[in-house]
Amino acid sequence: MKNCKRIRAQHGIICGYGNDTLFGYFGWPSVCRLGEHELLAAASGFRTGHVDPFGKSVCFRSEDDGKTWSAPLIVNDTPVDDRDTGLVAIGGGRALLTWFASDTRGILADKTKAHLKSRRYRMDFNPIVSLWDDATVAANVGAFTRMRTERGVWSPRRPSPVSAPHGPILRRDGTLLYLGSECRHELGNAGGIRMGDIIAVASGDAGDNWTKLGSVPNPDEGKFYEAHALELPNGELLGAIRHQPDFSIHLTRSVDGGKTWEKPEFLVAGSPPSLLLHSSGTVVMSYGWRGEDPGQRIAFSRDGGKTWSLDWILRDDGPDGDLGYPSTVELADGTLYTVYYQKAHEGDLNCALMASRWELPEF
Repeated sequence: MKNCKRIRAQHGIICGYGNDTLFGYFGWPSVCRLGEHELLAAASGFRTGHVDPFGKSVCFRSEDDGKTWSAPLIVNDTPVDDRDTGLVAIGGGRALLTWFASDTRGILADKTKAHLKSRRYRMDFNPIVSLWDDATVAANVGAFTRMRTERGVWSPRRPSPVSAPHGPILRRDGTLLYLGSECRHELGNAGGIRMGDIIAVASGDAGDNWTKLGSVPNPDEGKFYEAHALELPNGELLGAIRHQPDFSIHLTRSVDGGKTWEKPEFLVAGSPPSLLLHSSGTVVMSYGWRGEDPGQRIAFSRDGGKTWSLDWILRDDGPDGDLGYPSTVELADGTLYTVYYQKAHEGDLNCALMASRWELPEF
């Protein structure tokens, strides 16, 4: 595409079923590095499509920098739709998994026969969601976390006050900072939860308890959600947020540890973002592109997010716009590994969990 640069990368598939199974759709992944060559990836999987009642939180483990991966392990499976899996390594082989669970009754119940005949909705969900009563939904919708111990055992789920696709970050002082949409349960609302303003919360006990730090200004002209944060070497916090309805990324910044934030300002088309500080000092932002030649893109900044080199193409071969949510981790040798979802081939009904290994380009 015009004015875009291309990153040389090796692409692969972590988990993909094509059209082989009805429950073979995976989406909204994250990745973290647990050890020298050990990676952990997570996604919402074993689904029939983008919206359905079947989503489960699944994890994959690699011991060779993503060359090979384990089979998917189901970590979380509530009666409702479990979506958007975030991951952050918190030291000692431990990791924190985040997700939100959605009430899809109102979303799916009114689908017509025409919808069911289309390739988007592949079965009638009404017999399933009609079994959910308000008590079941109220007990399961919301935002949550689970911790993976150094032995690979997952703790019971804990409520989270916010939700964001890639979860919190680990600050240099050992505390967690989570920049995301404030979550409130609202039965009868589409999804069963209301995503409010973008707020920052912190935890000093690995996610058992959270304290609100501050809110990001929410201008009247748009809606903000699906945020991610980064701690810069000077202690400032950089936030990147998805903006609707134009599917773009806006940036915000906090210079006081998350208590106050600047008004979000437009950066680039495409979304949602994830942020990484490379060992070279370069800020790496990964994001999905759903316009012409859909795929995955990267942006770079050498000055803490003040100026950017934008629209680097990681890949642009997505068959359609159901893709994105890339998450990037730095490997031990300084190369980068990005996990995302998209259909592997034209005509596929299921989205696959995919990955690319690449090096920082000259810019």
